[in-house]
Amino acid sequence: MSLEKPGTGVRAGWLGKLLAAGFAVVALVSVSAASEPRIAIPAYNQFTPEDEAKIGAALARDFESNKEFASNPLLDRYLDDLMKRLGRASRRPELVYTCRLINSSEINAYSLPGGEVYVTTGLLGFVEDESELASVLAHEVGHIDGRHIMNRMSLEMRSQSLWNQAKSILPLLNDAQLQQAFLKIGIPITTLAAQQYDRANENEADLLAVYNLVRAGWNPLGEVRVLDRLQTPGGTQGLAAAMLAVHPDPTDRSHAVSAEIKTIALTGGLDENSLSFRAMKAGLGLLPKSGRSGH
Repeated sequence: MSLEKPGTGVRAGWLGKLLAAGFAVVALVSVSAASEPRIAIPAYNQFTPEDEAKIGAALARDFESNKEFASNPLLDRYLDDLMKRLGRASRRPELVYTCRLINSSEINAYSLPGGEVYVTTGLLGFVEDESELASVLAHEVGHIDGRHIMNRMSLEMRSQSLWNQAKSILPLLNDAQLQQAFLKIGIPITTLAAQQYDRANENEADLLAVYNLVRAGWNPLGEVRVLDRLQTPGGTQGLAAAMLAVHPDPTDRSHAVSAEIKTIALTGGLDENSLSFRAMKAGLGLLPKSGRSGH
């Protein structure tokens, strides 16, 4: 059971107006998809979108069980608006993308199949403008759109000759029952969310994020800035240790993203910041501190 801490009663006056202001109009920018990574679903992944949603819900149930979440209506709405904007511009716009805020000083973000994305309060404190925050969210959307966890799970089941057993139980069980059922046939699906993506997955998510950002109307250079600051020695490096531990070298990633951006004819008017982002920062300081040691 997750520990949910309510917000501290932020007034919905000036702060609410600022949070809403940045989302009055969303203009999608058209870009050439000539260089955009082509998402190829491997033949061994025969999960349907319905299967993915059910497995994603089971993974989310387990992932959230030991997390402390922070909630504030205005911050929740801000993150929801960001996810909707990115979702409409993504390669899988039919999915419902959600974002929950983990109350932790670590700088990190996570994603699960089906559209669930999580960010930490530490990450919200770390990013310096909205394009940086959007780039992290777009990277996690890239993992979902690339079906990276589902591909890995499919390959694992194929290698253990468990595919037919797994597929036979999916239509019969709800997400709450899937964990035990998969464990009985030898597939601990609840550990998948904690596993590292391989370098190819991370690189693909980075490049998918570039195009997602441009289509959604954000400057993709925000992604470069985040990666550059993650590699900078100093006080934030310890807090970013979790993200650095499960991702490739940010220097290499920054160079690859920069090179990709140079191939795109960027138009003017791409967003970098907003009043909504500044209001989010103000609201962040009003959230309760984490009650867990080490967070």
